[in-house]
Amino acid sequence: MYIFADSSNNMAYCTFSIRINLVDSLPPEVLNCPSDIRTTTEVGIDQVPVFWIEPIGIDESGRTSVIQRSHAPGQLFAIELTQVSYLFSDDADNRAFCNFSVTVNQKDTISPEIVGCPSDIYKTVEIGTSPIYVSWDEPVASDISGYAELFRATHKPGEEFDVGSTLVSYTYMDGSNNTATCRFYIQISGLDTRAPTIILCPSNVTAAIDEGSLGAIVNWEEPSAEDASGNVMLLIQTHSSGTFFTIGTTIVSYIFRDNANNMEKCSFSVTVSGADTRAPTILFCPNNVTAEIDEGSFGAIVNWKEPIAEDASGEVMLLIQTHSSGTFFAIGTTIVSYIFRDNANNMDKCSFSVTVSGVDKTSSKIFNCPSNIVARVEPGKDATTVTWSEPFAINLSAATKISSTHESNESFPIGSTQVTYTFEQPDGYKELCNFTVTVLKHENTAEVGEVRGQPNTSGTQSVASGVSYAALIMSLLILVFIICVVLMFLYIRLKTKDSDVNIQGLELSTTTSLKSLTNF
Repeated sequence: MYIFADSSNNMAYCTFSIRINLVDSLPPEVLNCPSDIRTTTEVGIDQVPVFWIEPIGIDESGRTSVIQRSHAPGQLFAIELTQVSYLFSDDADNRAFCNFSVTVNQKDTISPEIVGCPSDIYKTVEIGTSPIYVSWDEPVASDISGYAELFRATHKPGEEFDVGSTLVSYTYMDGSNNTATCRFYIQISGLDTRAPTIILCPSNVTAAIDEGSLGAIVNWEEPSAEDASGNVMLLIQTHSSGTFFTIGTTIVSYIFRDNANNMEKCSFSVTVSGADTRAPTILFCPNNVTAEIDEGSFGAIVNWKEPIAEDASGEVMLLIQTHSSGTFFAIGTTIVSYIFRDNANNMDKCSFSVTVSGVDKTSSKIFNCPSNIVARVEPGKDATTVTWSEPFAINLSAATKISSTHESNESFPIGSTQVTYTFEQPDGYKELCNFTVTVLKHENTAEVGEVRGQPNTSGTQSVASGVSYAALIMSLLILVFIICVVLMFLYIRLKTKDSDVNIQGLELSTTTSLKSLTNF
């Protein structure tokens, strides 16, 4: 404001205002603008994803935004040069750019693929012979680039190879100088594969003896052998000339071997004949066989090693066989017989019995087996009397035998004592009831006979009886057994239609069982 005045104090005013506006003319600043990116991909792949850290823009105004982006990280790029651009802007529409290029090139790094590379080749030649010709199917190669050629081959099919090991290799190369090699060995072994030659192998020999003689001494000219290697030995000789031979036919063998384990055999028969009065000899005649089956079964399949026979004549046959191993046998005893005969009708017999019996394999059920017992002695004593309800066992087919290491109302010393009841069935099957009796020393803080912190004025420990519960279970089991007997009888009667079955016996048995149930 300006004020002007004259000499008479007249004044004039000049007033105006000054307004200053802020103008943003600076573009945003771009940070982390990537440099140009170069990457490669394998031949045959047309596109590849490319990743980078995206640039950011900052501005004095505090606010910038990306208003345009040509590509994003992870996008697929073709095999070429691609320009990537980001455009940033602030609130005053000042703009800044980030530009870089992505170049994708193809590169062949994969070796050619060889197909049909031969395995190692093994050949043998007779000792002293010349090299041999060896052939094989040559391998071929292919490459993803479409071009692969044979660069080097050490050998070709049909060449000569000496005794020993020779490495054969084929090397293929593609347009990018990637190579692949196929290798295999040709193994030529010099072997002696010719067997010795036997000289003077005898023909079959026969000898006749008088009736009643057991055999004869037989002679022949023994063979020999020769071999191209010059080394041959007699490996096996089953019999010698001048050996005693029994009646029948015996095979005599000579086996010769050279140093290369080539063998040759000379075999002939020696037959001594005469009157044959001896029965065949039976081998492995089984002992009597027993088999146990579950109660209620009708029989079992029984197996045994079947007997065989031999005879001096060399000829023996099985004339009669009543049963075979693996046959089903009903309950009871069955006689099994084998009869063997030779060519002179001499016979011998093997007989044994097969016994199938029903055995009850139902285990006993133990009731009222006591829990572990704890008791205290009276003052000044080192033992106390302990009682419990005796356990018992139930079995449907037979009573059980009871034995025990201790009895109820027996005196037990201070400490822990194992008590065992053993219940044994007629077939030897056993069930056990085990519990521990622990007697503690007297303590003033507890009354005599205290058991597990519970007073017991009698000074002994008793286990609650389970007799009522056991009696109920026993009754139910006996009732089930009677029903099973009736059903089994009706089944047998319907199957056999035997009019002689005495149903009165069943009624008597049922009545007796019911009386036993009532008494129980």
